[in-house]
Amino acid sequence: IYSKDLIIELAGSTFIFHGSIAFFFGTFTALLTAFYSSRLLFLTFFGRPNGQKKIYELIHEPSFIMSFPLIILALFSIFFGYIFKDLFIGLGSSFWGNSLFIHPQHSVLVDTEFGLPVFFKLLPMFGTIFGIISAYFFYQYSINVLFDAYFLFNKFSRNFYKFLSNKWYFDRISTATVGGLLNFGFISFKTLDKGIIELIGPSGITYTLFFFSKKVTSLDTGYVPHYLLYIVISFIFLIFF
Repeated sequence: IYSKDLIIELAGSTFIFHGSIAFFFGTFTALLTAFYSSRLLFLTFFGRPNGQKKIYELIHEPSFIMSFPLIILALFSIFFGYIFKDLFIGLGSSFWGNSLFIHPQHSVLVDTEFGLPVFFKLLPMFGTIFGIISAYFFYQYSINVLFDAYFLFNKFSRNFYKFLSNKWYFDRISTATVGGLLNFGFISFKTLDKGIIELIGPSGITYTLFFFSKKVTSLDTGYVPHYLLYIVISFIFLIFF
């Protein structure tokens, strides 16, 4: 949490256009992260069961070998940033030494600490709270009333819900684009690589040499008159051509 908040605050402390854009999208991303994380929490632990009974009968608590690392990670994720924030990113801290070089013109830690208004520092937290409340409202408080009454009878809402349920149609778009490219690659591979190029190149040359070598080998009959005929024909060819 502390590292992400610092990144957002550093973006807002640059006081330039692309820094403001990064600050806005970072804050909006924090809102979306809180929304879908809370949504997952509500649907998983507070929603109605949608699975099969035999699957729920197999659910059990993990062993200590799996629980212990998760407990350590949970403690560090909650308390580590609060305790060691000043050590890692505090003003005047020499923890990183020369391992991370920051040009003096690009250092905005002082502006982040003292120049950025408190409202902008708290804006990601407000977005997080708003995301949690929105997820609770949509998926816990009014899931039956909202979806049955409004989304069912509103055409725009139904289409919007369908659009989100189909994952923004990314699968269809990727299938249409990537599938077409893969099909084109297969056709070009069969036509060019395994077709014309292979016929003109290695396979064609090998077949041609094998064909002519077989024909030349058939001339080796072992009869002396045949060899004399070949010699006479060769002399005639050399004289006239």
